[in-house]
Formats: sequence, C-alpha cells, structure tokens
Amino acid sequence: NVYMTFKGDSVFDGDIWYSRKVQGKWTLPKCMPYGINTSQGEDEPNISASGKTVYFQSWHYLWDRTGGPYYKANRQGNDWGRWSRPQGLGGGITEFFMKVRATDGMSISPDERMFFVAAGMEYDQPMDIYMSKLTGYGWTFCRRLPINTNGDERSVFMAGDGKTLYFASDGYDGFGGL
Repeated sequence: NVYMTFKGDSVFDGDIWYSRKVQGKWTLPKCMPYGINTSQGEDEPNISASGKTVYFQSWHYLWDRTGGPYYKANRQGNDWGRWSRPQGLGGGITEFFMKVRATDGMSISPDERMFFVAAGMEYDQPMDIYMSKLTGYGWTFCRRLPINTNGDERSVFMAGDGKTLYFASDGYDGFGGL
C-alpha cells in the first residue's frame, strides 16, 4: 500500500522481517506476525541484546492513542513466530512525536534505557538526533543532542558497548555526503 510520498515518489507499506542463523547459515526471511506488522507500515526495528524484545516504529492510525509511534513486543518463549501484543513506549516519546512527524532511524541502548532517533519536521528536510531516557516515570521528552550540525543527521545506531553512537551526517567533513 502507498502510504506517503517522498520527493514525488510513492513510498509503500513496509513490514519487518527476520532471519535466523542456524548451523552457520541464514534461514529464509520470515515476516513478523500481524500485530507487529500492520497494513500501514512498520520499520526501524531494533532487537534487544537478549533477542527477546523487538523495538520498532509504526504510524498506524491509532499510534497517538496507543503510546506510539514507537513500540516494543516480547518474544514468547523460544518461538520467533510468537510475540506479545505490541506496547507503545509512550510518555515523552509520544509527546515529542505529536510535534515532529518525520524520522529516519531509531536505536535502543543495550540496557534498553536510552532511546535515540533521527527526526525532523519533514522526511525530505534535514533531521537532527534526539535522545530520551527511561526513568521510573516512563520515557522523558526527546531532547536534541549537541552532536548535531547545521546539516542533516540520520540513521542513528547505538553500539553494543553502550557508549558509541553511529550516525550519518552531511555536516561533518568526510566522504560521500551522508
């Protein structure tokens, strides 16, 4: 399904798929079950270090009432085809996205207590990197990080060490634009 346009081109509904490495070989990809995937596009998946929780984005039509647009679901036992009902991260993350509606990459820290996202007002405009922390009261409102430039920052990823943040930027000297 076409659910938006980007620079005049249609953008289609996306779903989250997974593959497992079994005896040194990757299995054929399988689509995550309905409930995680909807007819309105899911993306930006992150799997927890334990492999038991998937974090993802969904702009389904009830996202603002269900704690979205970012969700988590927990794997049921060892069955990769069975997941809990998605639960919105809510709090300051949902509040932030009531104002900012475009994203291009999200990452959860290995301890699952920091949320990073590249976000902006429109997808085809420059974005910045924001962070939210999980507290005893829920997720804080996303705040802009000082690593941003006057350029475009996207595709944020928190490394397994919990200290290194990778991202694309056209605001620093380098090769290849972003």
